[in-house]
Amino acid sequence: MRNFIQNAVLHKILDEIENHLGYSISSAPMPFGLPGKPDAAVDVYNGKWLFLYHPGKQPSQTTLCHELMHIILGIEGWPLWASHESIEDGSADENLHDRAIYFPQHVVINARYHIVKSIILGEQRQAKDNSAPPLPLEIVTQVKLHALVAAEIMLSPPDTYSCSFDRNELQRDYPQSWKLADSICREVEIHRPLDRQSGVALVYKIFETLSLPKEILRPLPSGTPYDPQFFDRMLVKIGNNLDGRHTASG
Repeated sequence: MRNFIQNAVLHKILDEIENHLGYSISSAPMPFGLPGKPDAAVDVYNGKWLFLYHPGKQPSQTTLCHELMHIILGIEGWPLWASHESIEDGSADENLHDRAIYFPQHVVINARYHIVKSIILGEQRQAKDNSAPPLPLEIVTQVKLHALVAAEIMLSPPDTYSCSFDRNELQRDYPQSWKLADSICREVEIHRPLDRQSGVALVYKIFETLSLPKEILRPLPSGTPYDPQFFDRMLVKIGNNLDGRHTASG
């Protein structure tokens, strides 16, 4: 994974993660049977975290930061989720279920990335990173998926995504999506602060809200050495003083 990272702060984050894990995170091409997946991903194989990429494509530093945050959540005890054998790979249902399952993690990751990005900008004085992939609402046709996308944008810091978003237009033009998105956002507030236990409970509640089959949900331990305060400890180690202004939970 290290060969893909160009940013000095991300190198430091990777150092802390690998020191905690006790091994270097290897890289491998994205399995062919994972169509529609993002530019990169992380997963656990044979008890170790593995970075997956598409050959010939350089994932953005934003994407790499996002995947590092998934590993950190694993260190903090957030579970992996078993594959859904009853769902066709690459289908609309798989996309919807995956987004619902990882919704709580993405709420936390987006908040944390906002903190880490400020460290990156402060250290290297770079221009604003606009490489985060947009989530254009106009091309999302499925009401439930539309609602999840909208809720994620609503709960994220304002500069997380590059797409424009107007809540009044959503409420007016997509009332069904708005109702579901609003319910999801309310559930997030009920379950805050988000951690490994409340995050799993929130996944089940989101499935209930969207009338998705909860019997497919199978959280599994990642097998990663456990440190529930890893993110805060890591920030201190790489020279960031929180000053009480940020929290690690979503």
